[in-house]
Amino acid sequence: MKRDFWFKGFLTLMMAATASSCQTTSPTPLERKYSEIRYTISDHKAEFINMRVGGITLDAKHVPNTLSEFKMVLPKCNRKDREKLDEQKTVDVLPPKSLVFKVSLGNETKHVARLPLTVATLHDPVGNMYTSQSQSEVEENFVKASGCQLSDSDSGHFKILNIITQDSLLIPGRAATGYLVFSPHDNRVPGVWTLAIHEVPVSFDKVGRANRTASLSRQFLISKYADLFVKLSGETDHSKATKDITAGGSEEKELITFVRLRKAAKAAEEKAAAEEKAAAEEKAAAEEKARRLAAEGEESNPITELFKKAFSGLK
Repeated sequence: MKRDFWFKGFLTLMMAATASSCQTTSPTPLERKYSEIRYTISDHKAEFINMRVGGITLDAKHVPNTLSEFKMVLPKCNRKDREKLDEQKTVDVLPPKSLVFKVSLGNETKHVARLPLTVATLHDPVGNMYTSQSQSEVEENFVKASGCQLSDSDSGHFKILNIITQDSLLIPGRAATGYLVFSPHDNRVPGVWTLAIHEVPVSFDKVGRANRTASLSRQFLISKYADLFVKLSGETDHSKATKDITAGGSEEKELITFVRLRKAAKAAEEKAAAEEKAAAEEKAAAEEKARRLAAEGEESNPITELFKKAFSGLK
């Protein structure tokens, strides 16, 4: 009997300990949080930027590197042995990290401006400089990346790409429009990028020879944003906030701060709701007490008692 009692007591203690352990280690989800990073590129205006020098003007805007002008229908290729296949496909000829700008060079002089010495550059915010690519360089980079050689017919597609080069001409009273293509190491460095075209003829002598050259430039701003999403316990939807971290910072720190702010806001909301509920309950209790006192007052009123007796006598 004693042994059986000891075993049952030990089993009871073990079950209680197990239950206690399960209760203290069970996870309680407090929040769900994540962040998404995105980049935008926009014009950046600055006083020292030269968009007009002499009779030559520059206009430029950033465009996607997946424009139809940079798509070609080419035969598929077996990369392993570099053999072409009969099947064709539409491909993007520019690398995904390319930065492309649509440029318009206007000539308001009376002479043709030739660009044999012109060089287009792109400077990133950390000091790196990149030069624009010609049609042949775009082709070479594509062949290197794809691992396949192009036929003369396929190669001809690259030669008609509308890219501003040293062979471009600026006709008087018109604007030459084309693209400048760059392949930076990192096309998402936040900050100010400077596009510049150097050694552009801007004035001429009487016979049309350039007697002055200049650099024209335009700046662009790449902004970095962190989209923050937080869903606290008991909430059905995520709260969202967007932070501009172009100048520095990290999405991790911003997310931690956002979680702290959301918790504080939720605590304030819950406190306000509790205070409102308590006030409503207190008001209801006061009204109920007033009604009860009013009812008790009517019953203790002598006139009320006389009316009650009179009515009871009539019955």
